Amino acid sequence: DSEVKMFSEYIFPSLTLLCSDADDIVKVQFANELPMLVSNAHRLLGTLGDLGSTDNARKGSRSSPSSSVTAPAQKMSTEKLESELYILRKEVSRILIELTTGSHASCMTIQAVLHQFSSFCVFFGEQETNNFLLPLLITFL
Repeated sequence: DSEVKMFSEYIFPSLTLLCSDADDIVKVQFANELPMLVSNAHRLLGTLGDLGSTDNARKGSRSSPSSSVTAPAQKMSTEKLESELYILRKEVSRILIELTTGSHASCMTIQAVLHQFSSFCVFFGEQETNNFLLPLLITFL
């Protein structure tokens, strides 16, 4: 459980302080490295989801040969991971907003985020790209 929340509760909240650093180079480097951190967090959730599904399937197959036992356990695991992904996306969106529109935002930080924009689109998915990233992009014009 703690592995799932590592990025959303520990790493990203700690790194949020970099968004208000006085030096632009710190914020630019953070914006350049953020997609890698986001990708690692997303990959970790996917890995834990695969492990959880495998573990739940094993537990369900031991207790009953019926497949109806394994489905609810897998669904709960999937719901939990979806919830954690939602929380992770909220953390990343707060960081992006702070980097690009916050009181310490600069042209250089906006350029760094735009340079990595496609990585953020992959992480947020089609719906959140349309709902969050594209309106954020419009504010840069």
